[in-house]
Amino acid sequence: MCNVFRCIIGFVGLGVLASTSSLRPVSSETVHSDLLLQGPLVATTSLDENHILLFDVTTQQARTLSFGAVPHMLTGFSPDGCEILFTLEQTPQTYDLFAARLDGSSIRQLVFLGPSGARHYRVWEPAWSPVGDRIAFTLIRYYYPPDDDPYRESHIAWVPPEGGAPQFYSTSGQEWQPRWSPDGRLLAYVSEQPVLPPDQSGELSEEDRDALPKKAEIWVLHSDESTIYRLVSIGDGAVYNPRWSPYGDTIAFVYEPVGNLHHIMLIPADGSSRPVSQNQALITVLDFDWHPDGRGLAVAAQGIQDIPQNALWFFSNREIRSIGDQQMPLFVDYPRYGPDGRWLAFRSAYELTVYDAQQNRVHGFGPDSYNNNPPVWSPAGFQGEAACLP
Repeated sequence: MCNVFRCIIGFVGLGVLASTSSLRPVSSETVHSDLLLQGPLVATTSLDENHILLFDVTTQQARTLSFGAVPHMLTGFSPDGCEILFTLEQTPQTYDLFAARLDGSSIRQLVFLGPSGARHYRVWEPAWSPVGDRIAFTLIRYYYPPDDDPYRESHIAWVPPEGGAPQFYSTSGQEWQPRWSPDGRLLAYVSEQPVLPPDQSGELSEEDRDALPKKAEIWVLHSDESTIYRLVSIGDGAVYNPRWSPYGDTIAFVYEPVGNLHHIMLIPADGSSRPVSQNQALITVLDFDWHPDGRGLAVAAQGIQDIPQNALWFFSNREIRSIGDQQMPLFVDYPRYGPDGRWLAFRSAYELTVYDAQQNRVHGFGPDSYNNNPPVWSPAGFQGEAACLP
């Protein structure tokens, strides 16, 4: 019998690119009841970016989805887990947003940009609101004016789950990393803002502001745009990668005072007190994720306890310890907890890997799971594929 951790049972039959702007569904195999996914599911994009890989950690089944010989990028699930959210490169350097059922059927395009003057654009980092009413993303547009230097604009935008023209949360032109609060009411994001001179008084012209050096700050807004505030800005250093705690009261983020050296910081989500570092010595942080019960963070980092390679650590109450009692892999990144905290998925030397905290075991998914992207888990609300059937 094929074990999901070492081989892939391919399931194909989805949609193919019919033109530069639309997808046409083609015939697909029927999914028999004994092949329905139960979950939790962990998913990623293949190394060649031509496939989306779904793995069921309960049934040890796997499914391969392909939507044509174009770059795919899986980014998440709908709140009920019945659809995947992903981008496809429809034309060179133009990436559109799509959703499809878990068997690849009912594919639909979600963003319809319309005329914008941009030569090409990219939908990046899409995230479905936990309450399901909006999908936020970074919209990057690339311009090539005939008499000026090329430039790009990066805005935080959103569309309803049925799709449509993007509505914009931000307009300053340099924002990214939109992250929903657990209740879907608030959105944190990174905004690159000009560093004003200490003696600056009065308003600056747009041209003068554009000429100033920039730094990254973290901002928070209400989904209905009734409230917006700067959450954190630290000296001349950059802050980025905001992640909400499971209860929505705290935001963790990375602070980079000097190049490639970092602090993991925590701050109340309302900004009521100053951020607190979780590591005394500077380290190199690759990525991190909250444990689902909020007890701490799984962090992929270099330079902890004199280990130069990327290793997995658990940060809690300003204490740092290794994850798991057995020898964990090195060269890891993209840690992501499953919905109940039992499973921790990550990439180890390009291989999709999971740590089972209940059994204290590490499972590798084999060469077919090699990838360059963060793993994605089905949400806590996923009740199995049978509950998704019409």
